[in-house]
Amino acid sequence: MDLLQILKWLAVGISLLIGLYAMIKPGRVAWSSGLEVPGSRGTTEIRAVMGGTLIGLSVATVILNNPLAFKMLGISWAATAVIRALSIALDKSADRSNAISLIVEIGLAILLVL
Repeated sequence: MDLLQILKWLAVGISLLIGLYAMIKPGRVAWSSGLEVPGSRGTTEIRAVMGGTLIGLSVATVILNNPLAFKMLGISWAATAVIRALSIALDKSADRSNAISLIVEIGLAILLVL
């Protein structure tokens, strides 16, 4: 297995861990993302949408173990990065947390799409 393939698997693992973290610690994810979750409905959204999507895409990549599956996960990260960049500009929400998230999203997208 070459270095790029190892890095791709690492990116899948990171994606899975982020999804699991969102599922297990939705309150922490909300806080670190600047979200306000006043009730259990919002907590469920974080678990289901943020956690569930990343877990599902990551597990699918592991099961399929196909170059297209890695690209699919990478395109998801790329879309997230593009929307975040647009949102930072539109919402005037440039801060350290958004910058870090954007860098991580771009990095994971590049690794997985290569």
